[in-house]
Amino acid sequence: MSFPLSLGLTGLRDVRNDKVASGGGARLNTSSPFNIKVRRSQAKFMTIKSFLKKTFLQFGIYNSFRYSTFYYWLLKYKNPAYIKALNNDLAFYRDALGTNLDTVFDIGANHGDKTWVFKQLANRVVCIEPDRNCFAALSTRYCRDKSVSLENG
Repeated sequence: MSFPLSLGLTGLRDVRNDKVASGGGARLNTSSPFNIKVRRSQAKFMTIKSFLKKTFLQFGIYNSFRYSTFYYWLLKYKNPAYIKALNNDLAFYRDALGTNLDTVFDIGANHGDKTWVFKQLANRVVCIEPDRNCFAALSTRYCRDKSVSLENG
């Protein structure tokens, strides 16, 4: 069994000193030859992504950054499989539904990835999202887009 990397010893101290300092005798009345108290804690590792997300959420700018043009460009560079999946969805729905659609309803729109696909195919997209956090992300992403209607239901 190996020692977990995230486990660290944060303090070794002589328990006898604590007992004497609190007014007790010098003997511990234990069978342990080691008169130390071991304290451990779990180290919390934070990735740069989780740090930025936490920081941006505190300032209320996470969704603005997450759906910016810069983030999309960064995503194309760092995760081309995601962009390819969006383009594959676009090709699938283009073949299945055509391109001259008047209105598409996106029920449970989540963060709006399919909404982006439907926006390429239809004149108007109506998104219905019951979760308030997802709706906040949708609002940030499509607030200026007149072809997308958002409903929190």
